[in-house]
Amino acid sequence: MSLTFSSTILCLFICLGCCGNLPAARMEPDVTPETRALFERLNTLRPDYLLFGHQHTTEYGIGWKAVDTEDSDVKRTTGEFPSMYGWDFFDPKSTTQERGGTSMHAHILAAHNRGGINTICWHAPNPVTGGSFYDTTAAVPALLPGGEKHEAFKNDLDTIATFLHDLRDPSGTLIPIIFRPWHEHNGNWFWWGTPHHCTPDEFATLWCFTVDYLRKEKEAHNLLFAWSPNWSLKDEYFLGYPGDAYVDIFGYDLYVPSLALFLPALRKLVERAEERGKIPALTEIGYPNGLSKCTREKPFTEDLLVPLRDDPTAKRVAWILLWRNGSEDHLWVPPPEHVYAEDFRTFYADSFTLFGDVLHIQ
Repeated sequence: MSLTFSSTILCLFICLGCCGNLPAARMEPDVTPETRALFERLNTLRPDYLLFGHQHTTEYGIGWKAVDTEDSDVKRTTGEFPSMYGWDFFDPKSTTQERGGTSMHAHILAAHNRGGINTICWHAPNPVTGGSFYDTTAAVPALLPGGEKHEAFKNDLDTIATFLHDLRDPSGTLIPIIFRPWHEHNGNWFWWGTPHHCTPDEFATLWCFTVDYLRKEKEAHNLLFAWSPNWSLKDEYFLGYPGDAYVDIFGYDLYVPSLALFLPALRKLVERAEERGKIPALTEIGYPNGLSKCTREKPFTEDLLVPLRDDPTAKRVAWILLWRNGSEDHLWVPPPEHVYAEDFRTFYADSFTLFGDVLHIQ
């Protein structure tokens, strides 16, 4: 479903921000007005709507690769773009330097201009070995002040900051970005995994340095920072937590067959976020290993929509973001003729879900 805002609603939302029992915004003092407005819009929408997101949605899909910024498997199946767009820095020296019609820069600008919200994660290569993010050789201590890779780490952050400063709308205004670094840190599959490959104190120091360097040294004030542990049977949500001054979004990465059995954890996520003035979100979500492995009858309506929409607490998460459509064996959004396409269209048509333009007055 798409949403149309009246000018009256927009004025109330900007002037009052959070209302009722919603938490007050707690962001860095120098955040741009547009970034603060994004936080407040998410907070205003989330009691009644669920924003839908998809990773790399306009860069490629099943059977196609972008020739511009105007295609998406979400759009092919529903007729509309998602409202949340996920991207990845990977190696910043290569992913942020390109320009042109199919660069990440172009895709982010196009998403923003059509009223979408952009969020970026970072699957950083192992800085010690040069291997991938799955190379779990200990590396976090090397990035910290005094470490052998600290200057190289700052160079990567310089590159990211330059990219962020270059993200401007047609009027020259900085585009707000939700940045989700060091995600799923409580797992053991990334080199920043805690406490598997670094200590909680080392991880907290890494997080704080990342935030402080971008905000204070590079003056990147168009950022909201998302904290997104992987869901775990153990309560590890605050493992290595850097403190409320360094986090704006409380997320969970959660790959499960159905949300119905996980509602207690989602309620706790929402309650924790609201207690601390954060936005709760499902920052990565989907069926384990993708739709090609799915055995559920209606994974989008019965397993995603209904558990969230019908729970008075869990429904207050702001968005969900499904992972990328890399191939027919690695996809989370159904293309138009897929067996789950009709279920996805029913999910899209529900009045609780939001796709398309959520930033502009129409």
